[in-house]
Amino acid sequence: MNEKVIISALLHDVGKLIQRAKMPDYISRLISQLKRENVSKREVTKHSFFGRYFIEKYTKDSDIQNSVLLHHNEEIENADISPNSIAYIIYISDNISAGADRRKNERDAENKKKCEK
Repeated sequence: MNEKVIISALLHDVGKLIQRAKMPDYISRLISQLKRENVSKREVTKHSFFGRYFIEKYTKDSDIQNSVLLHHNEEIENADISPNSIAYIIYISDNISAGADRRKNERDAENKKKCEK
């Protein structure tokens, strides 16, 4: 399990690299594939989906795939995973590394936008 946690921690944001690498052909193929899998347009643009799709070629381990896919609150709170899934470890670690729980940051940003209007 320790190896899976380390691999998941290292790979959880690999989707950001893909999004920022300016690889239009790859991204276009990826978006087409995700749409064929009935992934919503909103979710298709998330780095966690890019990352999961990318690592599927290299590992079939569902713990690692789930950790990459589910490392944000919006995804993990609706996920059907075991309570002891390592995805929770990656989610908590990601929040710690960000300096705060993203849910609070997102609510604060929404409230700030409302006040600025």
